[in-house]
Amino acid sequence: MGRNVSADEHTGDLINTSVKALQLNRNCQLLNVLRKTLTLMVRKRYLKNSMLSSVREARREYEYDLLTDRTSLKSLLRLPKHMYPMEDRLV
Repeated sequence: MGRNVSADEHTGDLINTSVKALQLNRNCQLLNVLRKTLTLMVRKRYLKNSMLSSVREARREYEYDLLTDRTSLKSLLRLPKHMYPMEDRLV
């Protein structure tokens, strides 16, 4: 027999799955919508406050990745052409 799962645990699992899918798709807008929706649900006491932490953390990681991508792109643009990675050079 399977163990009984509370509504909060089930909701938490759904949230974590959604967050992972959004991280994989790198969709910050949807992460923000999810965070705002969950915040409203917490205020209305439908969810526990602790369930927002995974969404907040995912958004922070996404924003850091985006910043890192921009920084690496800018640094790549500053390189002299002969220093570009081989696969990026035009033949």
